[in-house]
Amino acid sequence: MARRSDGESALQKVLRVLDTFDTTHPFRTAGEIALATGMPAHRI
Repeated sequence: MARRSDGESALQKVLRVLDTFDTTHPFRTAGEIALATGMPAHRI
């Protein structure tokens, strides 16, 4: 699988975003996802 310059694949990033959702947090803003994943909001 191809990796970006930061060493993390696109699939791994998608899975990190999806992992932020659960029964307690079924909806999240881009800012909330950014805080939960550590990714900049403009990358989400």
